[in-house]
Order: sequence, then C-alpha cells, then structure tokens
Amino acid sequence: MSLLNSAPQRSTLGLHSLEHYEPLIGVAATERIQRKIERVRTMHVAHVSSTFYGGGVTEILTPFTLMLNAVGIETDWHLIQGTPGFFSCTKGLHNALQGENIEFSDVEKALYEEVVFENATRLHLDDCDAVIVHDPQPLPLISHFTDREMPWMWQCHVDLSSPNPAVWNYLRGFAEQYDAAIFSLPEYGQALAIDQHFVTPAIDPFSPKNTELSDAEVVECLNYHRIPTDRPLVTQISRFDQWKDPVGVIDAFHKARKEVDCTLVLIGNNASDDPEGE
Repeated sequence: MSLLNSAPQRSTLGLHSLEHYEPLIGVAATERIQRKIERVRTMHVAHVSSTFYGGGVTEILTPFTLMLNAVGIETDWHLIQGTPGFFSCTKGLHNALQGENIEFSDVEKALYEEVVFENATRLHLDDCDAVIVHDPQPLPLISHFTDREMPWMWQCHVDLSSPNPAVWNYLRGFAEQYDAAIFSLPEYGQALAIDQHFVTPAIDPFSPKNTELSDAEVVECLNYHRIPTDRPLVTQISRFDQWKDPVGVIDAFHKARKEVDCTLVLIGNNASDDPEGE
C-alpha cells in the first residue's frame, strides 16, 4: 500500500514557477536558468514515455513538463500504448539493461517492434523542434520518423553499467539512430556512435514525498498504516522492483536486529507499465 496514495493528504501547490526554487538554488542559478530559457522560449518539445503513473521517469516529467510550459516552452508529453505482452517484453528489456541474464527471443522482438510501430502511427511529431524518448519501451520509435529534421534524443534512466551484451547489442541498433543519448551517470556510458550526455537525477523539493511533515502529520500517517513506533524503524521507500533490492534491505534488517530490536517497513508503489510489480 502506498503511503502517499492512501493516507490522508495535505493540499499542495500543483504548479511551481522558477521563482519558487530560487530560495533553494540561489539567485545566480536562477538567473543562469532564466538566460537559457530565453534562448529556447519559442521551441516546441515532445517527451515520449511509457506511463503517466509510477516510477522515476513519471516523477521527473510531471513537474518538469508543467514548468517548461509555464515559462513559455511548449512541451508535450506523449504516452505509448501497449498490450500486457508488450509490457512483459519491455520489462524483460529493462531487467536485461541492468544486467539480468535473459534471452530476448525473435518472437518477443517482433512483438516489441510491432507495438512501437503502431504507436508511431498515432504520434504526430513533425511540428516539434526536439523529441526526447525515455527508456527502452518506446526506443524503436525513431525508425519510423526517417524524414525528421529536428533532433531526437534518447534518455535512458536505468543502470547501464553492465547490460546484458546480447540485448544491448540489439537495442544499440535503435539507440544509434538518435542524435544523442542521455544517461544518469558517466559510469553508464556506452560505446556509441552518437553524442552522449550525462544528467544526474535530482529530487523535486516540492514533491509531496519530499515536503516537510509536521509532528502531527507524521503521527497521523504512522497511525493510518498501523506502523509501530515503540522501536527503531528500518525502512525502504521505493517502487516495488527487484532492482531496488528489497531482499538486501530485509537481509540488512536481520543483521541489525541482532544488535537492536527494530521494525522493518517497506513502503512503495507500482508503475502501471510494470507487470512484475504486483
């Protein structure tokens, strides 16, 4: 059960301007960002991802696309559609990019590419000045926009430090059709024939899960979920996914409990494009 989705909610401002961030990032950073905004204010940008709910990509794009539109940069956010079989395939790709030893069969490749082709026929991106495609689910889209004049960028948000070689070689054929690739850390960079950029993820201080709670609100949430407070808490707060290593947290809890009597609390949610989450 998600702590944020089921517990009593506080009212928060849904849209924040650059000025809201100034006390946190400083005047100099705000002015630098503002100068960059002026250079691209008339641009039309499109983001393409696989879900509007759950996971880090959604958490990044939700406030980011709102802010871009608020400052005058026309920004779309498109969602690809797919069958359960498609998302089962792409979950396998997601796991393989993080190192899992799986075989991505010809049948799975055919399903993956067919569904992405169907999505390409629904997307009208010709009037954009830039397109940013997120993660492996919509990666082959670029194959169906060969007459494009605008730059296309692929932003991969997963750990690519040791991808499954066979799966990565297959996906690299699509990735190298882009004008640039964006990774979270230099350690995730790959041997690609295109430019690579690195953008470190950061939290949104105005996200509900990052805002400061009063003592009364803390007690209310703990009581709502019947979480005891008579012992120290060992917690993990993340999406339910094997790559978040909840088993490692449980192992750490067992070790800690040998020294201190404590309570384990795992809190998270599922992404709508993750068939393994449940």
